[in-house]
Formats: sequence, C-alpha cells, structure tokens
Amino acid sequence: MATPAEALFSASLGLVGGVLGAIAIERLKAGVASLEAEFVRLDTVEDELFEIFEMPADIADRSSALRRLVSKRRRLGQNIRRKVIDGEAYKSCKAQLVLLDGLLAKAEDAVPLTDDIERDIEAAIARLRSQLRRSSKTAKAFAFLRGDA
Repeated sequence: MATPAEALFSASLGLVGGVLGAIAIERLKAGVASLEAEFVRLDTVEDELFEIFEMPADIADRSSALRRLVSKRRRLGQNIRRKVIDGEAYKSCKAQLVLLDGLLAKAEDAVPLTDDIERDIEAAIARLRSQLRRSSKTAKAFAFLRGDA
C-alpha cells in the first residue's frame, strides 16, 4: 500500500502529464487549423488569379484586384516560410511562389489566359499544397505521432 506522500506524488505526476498532453493536443489542433487556413488562402489566390486573367485590361477594378492579389501572395509566402521547416522543402515551395510571381507579372501585363498559363497556375498551386501537406511543422508532428519520423 502506498504512503500518502507516494499517492500525492503519483497524482501530481498524472495531473502534470494530463496538462502537458492537453497542451500538446491543443497545439496540434491549432497547427491543423493554421494549415487549413493556408489551403484556403491557396485556393483564393488561384481563383483570384484566374479572375484577373479573365478581366479586360481597361477595367479600373483590375489594378486594385492585382494589388490585393500581390499582397495575398506575399502573405502566403511569409506563412509558408514559417510553416515549412526543412530547407529543401522550402526551396521547392519558393520555386512555386516565384512561378506564381511570374504569372502575376503576366496578369499585370494583360497577357490573355492560355491553356499553358492555366496549367501553370493549377500545377503551381497543386505543388504548393502537396509540399505544405508533407513538409509543414504540423505534418512533421503527425509523422512523429504515427512513428514515421
């Protein structure tokens, strides 16, 4: 039979372990929510880029839409930098972000939307999504919990 001190020690260890476990689960849930927000941001960037390409060049709203999209693209790049911890994976993401910058430049120049540009947009977004899904801090945490890390 355990002494009162041993029982108190055991209970306090259980309490501390439970609190630490709850904190870890909450951080993981916040990471998943943050990653989902980036996926939504990616979808928004893709949709708005297509919309800008479809706008006639002489519409006044086009320049403000382009400014908003450039700002969203910049924010996306900053968030990806925080979420992707591996240097090689970030370089891959950065290459796709540079491709998106080039597509934004084409949109600013009022280049008409072609099948090649459409494929480039879709491919860049798909690669970014895939890279984020595999390389984010949250993905690394899930891999560790699964035992894959």
